[in-house]
Formats: sequence, C-alpha cells, structure tokens
Amino acid sequence: AAGPSLLFDPATEEVISQDRAGEPWYPASLTKLMTAYVVFQKLKTGQMTKEQKVPVSELAHSQPPSKIGVPVGKTVSVDFALQALLVYSANDMAYVLAEAASGSVPAFASEMNAQAVKIGMTGSHFVNPNGLFDHRHISTARDIALLATALLREFPEHAHYFDQDALAVGKRRLANRNS
Repeated sequence: AAGPSLLFDPATEEVISQDRAGEPWYPASLTKLMTAYVVFQKLKTGQMTKEQKVPVSELAHSQPPSKIGVPVGKTVSVDFALQALLVYSANDMAYVLAEAASGSVPAFASEMNAQAVKIGMTGSHFVNPNGLFDHRHISTARDIALLATALLREFPEHAHYFDQDALAVGKRRLANRNS
C-alpha cells in the first residue's frame, strides 16, 4: 500500500497531485533531507566547514545498515559524511553529522524541529537524524515537499550531493540509492 503523496512544481509551488498529503506518516530515510538542511545551515553560517574532520563515535558506529562502517575513533570530513548521507543513505554518517553539528543526537533533533517550524512544517516531529523507526518520529508529504523546496531555494550550491552517481569508499564504489 502506498503512503501519502504530493507531487508539486518546486519553482511555482503548484500542487499537481496529492493523496493524503497532510496525513502523519513515518518518513524513514527522507529524514536525512532535514539532517542535510541543518548541516547546510551550519556550513552557511561558518559553524562547520566541508573540510572539517569529525569523529565517528560508538553510537554512530552502532547504527544498523545502510552504513559506511568507519571504525570508532576515526574521522571523516563533513563533505564525505554528507555524500554518504545523501548518496548512500548511510545511517552511521547521519549520527556523525548530528553529533558534530550539535554535540548530541537529542540536541540535533531539537535543531531539526526548530528548523522544521521555521520552514512551516507543521506536521513533523524528528527524534533522530537518520529516520530509523521511532513512533514519535513523524512527518507528512506536505512537510517533505516544503523541506525539498527549502533545500532547492536556500542551498543551490549543494545540489550536487543529490545527483551524484556514486560514492568512493576506498576501493568500493557505492551506487546512489536514490533512484
């Protein structure tokens, strides 16, 4: 059974088709769009840089697949973590970014919710940066459309993350999971 949907033109915000667009549902990995949005804000304000090295914690490393699997204590650049997040949907890198951006996952979730309010996402509540199931973690198709529009308008310089074909990790080539 298909979940709620909304098809729109982001340039004009014209709704082309919708089905239960305001109904609460489990956003799963679409959550990573909000994770990216918060990190993009930090990059814009200079609180983070793409070259910045960020550590992999035990909590980040413990996230289930899909994941990159960088060992605990090693570091990755914010740029690499964003690629892994948006190309490969890496759950571990969502936690790496959240902890680097806000110090903890709960603090990052608070920032996600604050940004959601600013965007006008009235049907969303985030509790983690990767979208793994939590009954309190919800969104709507309408809210995800608002978030996608905000990403396109506010951060065109980061559009390359969304259409990158693959991510190189050592000798591995991880194909983009966003069909």
